[in-house]
Amino acid sequence: MHRLTLAAAFLAATAMSSVPALADDIVFMLHNKSSYAITGFFASPPDVDSWEDNILESDLKSGTSIRVTIADGRSGCRYDLRFVFEDDDAVEEKAINLCEVEDYNVND
Repeated sequence: MHRLTLAAAFLAATAMSSVPALADDIVFMLHNKSSYAITGFFASPPDVDSWEDNILESDLKSGTSIRVTIADGRSGCRYDLRFVFEDDDAVEEKAINLCEVEDYNVND
């Protein structure tokens, strides 16, 4: 089993508010900088007891990126994230403020 670490690159811009208006979509780039394809990506608010639907339409191969839009109608910014890899390993990050993320990197 490999051990993966996740790092969010938080980019602050003075012209951009860190909190979206009610029910605004959350948009960021997800970069797979790990050695493995990501086969599942799930984002759920911390107060939800189960993982919601897989956000990925297809595997995110190593070295590739996608634009992620979370348009669930919620007003909160914090989400628990779960990444599942091609070898069935999974890692989770808790209560990430996605409103402050322009780029999210998954690394080995």
